[in-house]
Amino acid sequence: MSNKYDVIIIGAGIGGLTAAAILAKNGKKVLVLEKNHVAGGYAVNFRRGDFNFDASLHLMNGCSEGGLSYNVLKKCGALNRVNFLRSQYLYRSIYPDLDFRLPQFDSSGQIGALANYFPSERKGIEKLFKEMAKLYSDIRKFVYSDLPLNIESSFLPFKYRTLFKYHNKPYKNLLDRFIKDERLKVIIGQFWPYYGLPFDKLSSVYFVFPSYDFFRNGGYYLKGGVQSITDALLHSTKEYGGVVLLNSKITKIVLENKNAKKVITDKGEEFSASFFISNVDARMTFLELIGEQYLPVKFISKIRQMEPSISIAQVYLGLNRDLRELGFSDYEIFYNPHYDINKQFAACSGEFDIKDALFCLTLYSNIDPDAAPQGKFSMGITFFSYYDSWAKLTKEQYLQEKIRVSRELIKASEKIIPNLSSYIEKVEVATPVTMERYTGNYKGAVYGWSQVVSQSGMNRLDNRTPIRNLYLASAWTRMGGGVSMVLYAGEQAAEAILNKNKIKKSKGKT
Repeated sequence: MSNKYDVIIIGAGIGGLTAAAILAKNGKKVLVLEKNHVAGGYAVNFRRGDFNFDASLHLMNGCSEGGLSYNVLKKCGALNRVNFLRSQYLYRSIYPDLDFRLPQFDSSGQIGALANYFPSERKGIEKLFKEMAKLYSDIRKFVYSDLPLNIESSFLPFKYRTLFKYHNKPYKNLLDRFIKDERLKVIIGQFWPYYGLPFDKLSSVYFVFPSYDFFRNGGYYLKGGVQSITDALLHSTKEYGGVVLLNSKITKIVLENKNAKKVITDKGEEFSASFFISNVDARMTFLELIGEQYLPVKFISKIRQMEPSISIAQVYLGLNRDLRELGFSDYEIFYNPHYDINKQFAACSGEFDIKDALFCLTLYSNIDPDAAPQGKFSMGITFFSYYDSWAKLTKEQYLQEKIRVSRELIKASEKIIPNLSSYIEKVEVATPVTMERYTGNYKGAVYGWSQVVSQSGMNRLDNRTPIRNLYLASAWTRMGGGVSMVLYAGEQAAEAILNKNKIKKSKGKT
């Protein structure tokens, strides 16, 4: 096997595989190195007995024709290998005094459903949706601009007036302009758990760009789970000549004259390339694989000061009873014990307190019947959780805490699905420690950097780095977290390399 490539990609997560597929399809000699025995990062499925559990995906946006995810997968040559599924409702949202289902693919129906409960707020809801449409349009145009984003940002006040208005404000500011009822604000902002922060801290951009796309164009799941998108990208990469090596952990990126020269694996193997892409944790990339002594002091200071996102914990349940036979048809259900989102967040992110905790039930078999055999059922329960509250425990305490938390969540879920505990055949629990172990992400961060306003947009890391031929393709870059956003991050990194090559060839001709 060759030790010299055009591009070496560190990490076979969605961003890395997207870049690999695009580059290989464009004739580049590509090598992807992955530390685990399977590719995908968070985007994997795993089997326990009869059950096929999805490790991460709930809903995905940008999947309709012309959408961001659709376009990137098409560019990768992977679109025909994924099958998008959609449920009747976007989600079901449960509060002490309200049980609400939001329709799919119908913004007027969504406005009507909200106004049905809050009739005096109808005009405000309509104005809010119009404003979100303008902001979504601005963000989309900005993202797809032919100019580099750092240059295009100088035109914000003139070309992208709505984006300029909200780019440095939390989503709550946008809500406050149009909505008076505090309960309605929480209901409209129900997607906040998808982005890792209550919406009084969450960037308007990182809420609206995915969320309005969900509202307008629908939320999708993938037949076979999130693993299917990993498999599709792997297939494209290999089909176009790319090489993917599993069980190959990178221990060092070697520099020469301020360029990356080669990588060294934990087996002592060395591979060199003209370009490199890191799909792994940004802190690991710069502080461990390269070393801060080789990087600008200001850049390292920024890396050390930036705050990683929160992590999550998940309880995967395999049931010996098909919930559809019992009349349960919902796919995504948010359970809210009250309307205080900061209290909900705190109850999950510290020592887990079920009485105040928000959690999400995902009934996978209701959207993909193949997630479990006939007569059985696959589902998951997800909640926020901080790494430190798990990492400090002894091994015995850790196991006991997993049992305690899972039991409390299952018991609380019986308010929605009576007798749930009596149907359980398989239980698997993943914590932030699990997330860190499998992905290498610092403290199990699932959104890269925290998506607070101060770390949004141009304040986030660019896909370019101080190392001239090293790029980033992950949730740690400007687009933020989520499958669709990371697909785009991979596309950006690949296009940056392809465009750089075009410039070099053009200079060579002159």
